[in-house]
Amino acid sequence: MRGRPREFDKDQALGEAMRVFWRQGFNGTAVADLEEAMGLGRQSIYNAFGDKEQLFDAALELYLDAGMKPITEVLDREGSALGNVLDVLEMWENHHGDGNGNGCLLANSICEHEAMPGERDALFRGAVERLEGAFARAFDRAQEQGELSAARDPAALGRLFATLGQGLSVMSRVQSPEFMIGAIQGARQLITA
Repeated sequence: MRGRPREFDKDQALGEAMRVFWRQGFNGTAVADLEEAMGLGRQSIYNAFGDKEQLFDAALELYLDAGMKPITEVLDREGSALGNVLDVLEMWENHHGDGNGNGCLLANSICEHEAMPGERDALFRGAVERLEGAFARAFDRAQEQGELSAARDPAALGRLFATLGQGLSVMSRVQSPEFMIGAIQGARQLITA
């Protein structure tokens, strides 16, 4: 007589997998690590999510939805567009100023991607382009609102700030909170001077 399959919260299990990949990276994570964190057996993981690569992709998508959505929502909200950008910089300052050093799952994965199986360049590029686009839209609106000099290129600033966000995430793994806050203050001066 076969036992009934154990029911589990798929979203919660995926969240646990995301945290393991975030801490350990794709290559540093064994399926046994995922089994332990998710509280599931290997076959249950494979049945629900597919192989380790598919689970990683789902975990990264979850991370992007949870981590990037609040940033793009702030950048796209009504009101002062430059104020919205400054609010994102403050969010980053609060996050990176705490010295947690975990970085960002996207940035960590980009750094590791050469050693990862499969093709993820389009996924990584798409995520960064979403962030870049949200910043560019905000800078474009800031120009329209007279908050940003017409001599500035909103698309170039969007690319710069998206790169800053990913760079901060990588550097937070090795730099002090003071270094991180200084970099963010430099970005703030760039757009408010």
